[in-house]
Amino acid sequence: MVSYRPNPYDTLSVKLNELELTPFNNLLGNKFNITGHLTGEAYGSDLLEEPKIFTSIIANDITIAGHALGQLDIKTQWDNIDRNFPFKYT
Repeated sequence: MVSYRPNPYDTLSVKLNELELTPFNNLLGNKFNITGHLTGEAYGSDLLEEPKIFTSIIANDITIAGHALGQLDIKTQWDNIDRNFPFKYT
């Protein structure tokens, strides 16, 4: 039998460069009609035990259900106590 012990110091990093959001409407059932692009980074470590996840993403030309939001600068990190992402955006 093979066992796996994750290393809490291993880090998963994701970099986005103008990721088009329109295809995600298929996953959401086209309820929101989201358009725009994402550029930024997300990093995660110790994802199975005590997750540490940090994001810094700029959302450009965002519209949701026909409402223009323009550009959003989204920075957040996973809160292990409340088990959510408390969003801070400008």
